[in-house]
Amino acid sequence: MKWLERVLSNQRKSRLPLKAELQRKSIHVLMALVLLVLHQTCSRSFIVGLMVTLSILAGLFEWLRIQANPLAIRLQQQFAFLMRPMELESSVNRIHLIGATWVLWSLALLTWLFPMNMVISCYAMFLIADGMAAIFGKWLGTHNWPNSKKTFEGSLAFFLSGLATLAFFQANLLVACIAVLLAALAEIPEKPFDDNFRVPLVATTVYFVAERLLG
Repeated sequence: MKWLERVLSNQRKSRLPLKAELQRKSIHVLMALVLLVLHQTCSRSFIVGLMVTLSILAGLFEWLRIQANPLAIRLQQQFAFLMRPMELESSVNRIHLIGATWVLWSLALLTWLFPMNMVISCYAMFLIADGMAAIFGKWLGTHNWPNSKKTFEGSLAFFLSGLATLAFFQANLLVACIAVLLAALAEIPEKPFDDNFRVPLVATTVYFVAERLLG
């Protein structure tokens, strides 16, 4: 596919272009705003049902995409400039789910397991902190963590912006510090799972436990 070869060639010349990274992370901020609106206007059962439905649709899209379904490929072409090389090269033998799929799967799980206000605040924290970590880490970071592409500067940006976000939600400061710190540490390794799934799960679980022990 010539379009795929062209996109991959451009992306491999350097890291994901700054403009594309900013666009990718702006979607995170938009998603955080959507979650806030849903929390204020909809019932918990509606939100859980919506997230489960969207996660199923995302899984269906991934299956069609790796099967090279024409409609799925056409849709992928429209957003290829936002996708990373490994996501674009996903196939039956080497599956790499896109970040949006992991986001929807994690939201479906978290909204089902935890109190909605906690999920909203922790996930909004992750979406904003992850964006700040990517921007500061990739373009200003110079000190990498051992055996990781992530940088100390990116992790610091994650922690500070994440703590500020939870403070906005009037969270217990000690509980927030613990949850954000462990979330920032969970963001450093590449595995297990994608960080869009792993980090929110760590943040919300830690917050849930810490609030009950220290709140």
